[in-house]
Amino acid sequence: MKEEIESYIREAYQTETADGYKDVYVTDHVAKQKKFATNNEQEDDQFFKYMQSLSNYNSETPAQFNTTSRQRYERGSLL
Repeated sequence: MKEEIESYIREAYQTETADGYKDVYVTDHVAKQKKFATNNEQEDDQFFKYMQSLSNYNSETPAQFNTTSRQRYERGSLL
């Protein structure tokens, strides 16, 4: 009797797992290379330089913040 109950529970779990994955599909999808719409070689060159500049800017480490204690507002400000 115990074995029958255990097999029933095991089958119930397997069926539940299979139902959970019925909408999941496995594919060999590879992301396509991004395409950019430019009108001529000059725009291509400008865009290339922009992307290089952006990647250089993002790769730089940010400047260290001043850790010295300061007042909340500078002396003489109206705030």
